[in-house]
Amino acid sequence: MAEDAADRGLESGMEPSAMSLTLVRGLKVLSAFRGAHEVLSNGELARRLAMTRPTISRLTNSLAHAGYLERVKTGSFRLGLGVLELAYPVLASMTFRQRALGPMRGYARLTGGAVSLATIHGPDLIYVQTVRPSEQMPHLPEIGMTGPLPRSAVGRALLSMLDEDELAQTRAAIEAAYPGLWDSRAAEIARGMDECRARGWTVVIGDWRPGHYGAAAPVARLAGGMCLAVNTGVPVHTVSEAEFLADLAPKVHDTAEALRAAFEGL
Repeated sequence: MAEDAADRGLESGMEPSAMSLTLVRGLKVLSAFRGAHEVLSNGELARRLAMTRPTISRLTNSLAHAGYLERVKTGSFRLGLGVLELAYPVLASMTFRQRALGPMRGYARLTGGAVSLATIHGPDLIYVQTVRPSEQMPHLPEIGMTGPLPRSAVGRALLSMLDEDELAQTRAAIEAAYPGLWDSRAAEIARGMDECRARGWTVVIGDWRPGHYGAAAPVARLAGGMCLAVNTGVPVHTVSEAEFLADLAPKVHDTAEALRAAFEGL
C-alpha cells in the first residue's frame, strides 16, 4: 500500500513530504495513548488510528528503539520515558506555572477540591498545572491530561476567550474529532461562554467528571497567544450543591483575578 511504502522510506532517502508523513504518523501513535497506564497492542493502535498493522508495527518498533515506547511482556506497548524527556522543555518554558501555585493552593484549601490551570490544544483542553488540598485526595487531574473542550467548565471558559475566527476554527476541530458533541451540548456551551463573558465564571455539574461540581473562569491570554483558564473540581459528597453554587464557585473568579496579577508582564 502507498502508506506502507512511505513508512518504509526512513532509511531509503525518501522525499521530504513522505518523511514528514512518517513523522506525523509516529506522533499520532504517541498521541493515541490517553490513559496514564494505557497499554495498547499493534492491532489496537491500527484500529484506533485507522492505519494498517504493518505500518503500525514499523512505527512502534522504531519508537520503542528510540525510547518513546516501552514494550511490555505481552508484546504490547506503553509510553516510554523518552516522551517525558521531550515534554520537559515545554513545561520548563511555562514560567507562569510557578507563579500560579500560590493562588491555586489558596483556592484548593477553600474548596477542598483540586484546582487546575488549562489551555487549548486543538479540540481539547490540556492541563498545565494542578494542585490538590491534601495528599489524601484520591483524584487529581495530572499535568498533560486532556479532555474535550465542550464538556467541562474550564473548556467553556477557554472557548469564551476566543474571537469569532478562532472559535470557528476550534469548533471545526471539535466536530472533526468528536462528531456530534458540539451539537449535543450547544445550549450548555453557549450558556457557559455567555456566563464567562458576563460575570467571569461558569459551572458544570457532573458532565465532565461524574460525582464532582466544576467551576471555572478565564484567566489571561499570554503574550504568545496562549489562553489560560482556572477551574476547581469538588467531590459532591463534601458540600451541598447549593453551598457550592452560592459560596465556592463564585470565588473561582477571585482566583482568576489573583492569577492575572501574578502573570503580569508575561
